[in-house]
This record gives sequence, C-alpha cells and structure tokens, in this order.
Amino acid sequence: SPGGMVVGCEETADILAAMRKNTLAYSDDDCCSCAMWLAAACDQIVFSASAIVGNVGCFIAALDNSAAWTEGGMKRELFRSGPLKAAGISGKPWTDAERKSYQARVDSTFQGFANFMQAHRPNLAPEVLEGAWVHGRESLALGLCDALAPSLESAIAALLA
Repeated sequence: SPGGMVVGCEETADILAAMRKNTLAYSDDDCCSCAMWLAAACDQIVFSASAIVGNVGCFIAALDNSAAWTEGGMKRELFRSGPLKAAGISGKPWTDAERKSYQARVDSTFQGFANFMQAHRPNLAPEVLEGAWVHGRESLALGLCDALAPSLESAIAALLA
C-alpha cells in the first residue's frame, strides 16, 4: 500500500501488536505511511530489495481556490457557529486559525505514529521520521525491517528454517 487514511490505522496497529501469534509483514511493492504503521505492529518485517517503504509521516492536503472564485466573479459568504467551522470549504480563503488547527491535527497524529514506530522498531534511525520513502535494500540499515527476501515464500521459508 502506498499509504492511506489515518482513520482506523492506529487502532488496527494496536490490535496487530496485541496478537498472541507471531506475525510477519512482507512487501515486495509499497509499504508506506499507514501500511508502515501496520507493519511495525508485526513481530517481523521483511521487504524485497526494490520495495518502496517508509514514508513515515502525516499530512492534510488543502486547497485554497478563493482566487479562482474571485476571478470568476464569485465570493463566498459564510455564516458559521465558530471560527473553525467550514475550514477549507471551497471558495473561502484559509485563515491563520484554520491553518494552525489543521497543523495541530497533523502534529498530533504524527506524534502518535512516531511514538508507535519508535516503540515497536527500537533501532529506527531518526531520519525515518522525516517522511521520505526508501527502497527495501536501504530499510534494513534504517531499522525499518528485519530482513530482505525476494518473495513472501522465501521470507516464510527463512523464518521456518
């Protein structure tokens, strides 16, 4: 997975981490962001050398299209119950309070993600928490995985040997 929505990811990772059976995460493709959070909950992580992994971080993508509305002769008027209600609605410029609120959500979610990664991957290199992805071949030295294997079958065979 290239990642995904944060909703449910933390809870699923907690369930995986609490399992009483040995768990293995394997990827020969993408294991980024939310998928990396889930993989970190497993007892063993194995990647192929060319897998794209990591991308540990969070973001909210927001669009301020108010200038386009203005060019089109439109102006959005909002009547709201609080200064953060309707943050990001189309046609309205972002306020500093809205930016601060959204950044606080990102920071809070990321702190939970980073804490989980550090607790479950104790040899994690600090630069992993900067949001970049790496290839599987680099991930071993960064503490993102325990081994490399070209396929799931070979990863399982190595664990059973």
